[in-house]
Order: sequence, then C-alpha cells, then structure tokens
Amino acid sequence: MTESSSGEKLSLAQLVDLPRLTALLQALHRHEQKYSLALMDRDNQMLAAVGFQQICADFHRQHPHTEEKCVESNRLINERLFDGPYTMYKCPNGIIDIAFPIVIDEQYVGTFWIGQVLTEEPDLAFFEEQAATCGFDREAYLAALEKVPMVPHGEIERAIAFYQDLVDFIVDLGLKNQRLTAQNELIEQQSQALRRLATPILEVGEDVLVLPIIGTVDTARATTLAEDLLQQVAARAAEHVILDLTGMAEVDHLAARNLVEIMRATQLLGARCLITGIRPDVAKTLVGGRIDLGQIPIYSTLKTGLASCR
Repeated sequence: MTESSSGEKLSLAQLVDLPRLTALLQALHRHEQKYSLALMDRDNQMLAAVGFQQICADFHRQHPHTEEKCVESNRLINERLFDGPYTMYKCPNGIIDIAFPIVIDEQYVGTFWIGQVLTEEPDLAFFEEQAATCGFDREAYLAALEKVPMVPHGEIERAIAFYQDLVDFIVDLGLKNQRLTAQNELIEQQSQALRRLATPILEVGEDVLVLPIIGTVDTARATTLAEDLLQQVAARAAEHVILDLTGMAEVDHLAARNLVEIMRATQLLGARCLITGIRPDVAKTLVGGRIDLGQIPIYSTLKTGLASCR
C-alpha cells in the first residue's frame, strides 16, 4: 500500500470516499442493470459491491463445491492481474468477469471488478450437471441462469473502456488524497516543531528547569508543552520546575487548565513546581475560569522564583 509522510501504510479505503463511490456504483447499475460492480482491497476484502447476480450470490457462493471454484477463480485472476490494463476471464462456474488492477503511486492497492455476465449462449448441460452435483433446485438454478445478462463482445468492449476511465479516476483521486494526507501530516509535524522552538525548556543549574511561556497559548501548544516538559523532568531528574508567564500574551480557559495540569503532573514526578510572572490579564483569566492553582507557589518575577529554589 502507499505510505503517508510518517511511513504509515495507507489502504484503498483511506484513499477514496467509499460512501460516495458506492452511491456512484449503485447509480451506474440502476442505469445499465447489466454488470455487477465491486471494489476490493489488496487483501480481497470487499469494500463496495452492487448488483450481484442471484446465481452467484444464492448458489455459487453458498455451496462448498462452487465456492471453491470462486476462490480458485480469484486466485487465478490475481496471478494474471498485471498482464495488461485489465483481465477478462470465464470463471470455473461458467460466468464472465473482468478485473482492473488499481495502482496508486506504483503500489497495488486493490481491484475493481465488473461482470457476472455471459458473452454467448450458456452450455445448459454444464449447468444442469452442476445443479445435480451440488444438489441445487434445478428449476430455480436455471431460472437464475436466465437472469444473467447476455452481452455481445462489442458491447462489453465499450463497457471495458468506460470502466477503465472510472478506474483511472479512482487512481487519480486516490493519489490526490494520498498527497493531501502526506501534506497535512507534514504541516502538523512542522507546527509541532515550531511550537517546541517557541517554548524552549531551559536548564538553570543542575536541578532547575525554567519553561518561559512567550506569546499565545492554545490547547495544541499546551499539549506540546506538557509532553516536552514531562520528558525533560524525567530525563534530567529536575528538583524544581518554574513556569514563567511573564511573556505570555493571552490564554483561554481550557489552555490555562492544561497549564495547571502540567504543573500537577510534574509534581507527580517528584519536582517542586512554581509559577512566576503572572500578568494581570492572565490572572483575570485564571480567576474567571475558576482555575484552582492548589498548593503551587506563585512569585511575581522569575528572579524571586529562582531565589526560592536555592
């Protein structure tokens, strides 16, 4: 499968809008009422399917003898899948199918199927013998056979051209979605890097860490601060952690609560936590949000906070 920027494998289900594609296939089947249509991932898991013929759904897929032929048919088609832009074959149960490989960014991600049709008059003796072998109700089985569309070769060639265009559209859409996913992940990674650069963790002495907050703190930035600070406290065995708010422009209630939770989590690691440099507008946010600072010491300036750590 294709990969995101983080190296995570992306499946066909992640690269296309399955509900909309299924609705499109349903509309196509209502218009033609001939071809069964299906989309499968690279592991042969069905993602979308419409218009399956009764002879396949109610007979061939229900008996071990004919079901085994279906499985063998899928195996054979997978072996021949890349012999050309599509593969047309007659399955061992006597039905015609056509398979198109879906390749996105040089990676095989799935198969688009059309078919469950006939291109010539069926061999009734073959189907009667199969009904007897499997114990099918002969009349019901042959009635299901009569419902299978008969499609001349010229018409099926036009259908192949049409559905090849549809497969190409799926490939283009999947490639665009893959690139969009990778781009969004890269933007998020860059945003996290910028948030970390905007809030360095300073080691002052052997056992004191200072986290100077500059600018605006939103929930995303508060989350990054928490992750980085807790890692640094554990790695450096810090005894004191100072959260300096002198340069903080503004903070919303949720982010303020997150900052307090950061300090409490840091205390659980054994460090003494204190806050310095609370501005009047930040103090108003803390009071307005009824945010309890608990037993966290508060100092007016970073200088006095550092002095308390000696």
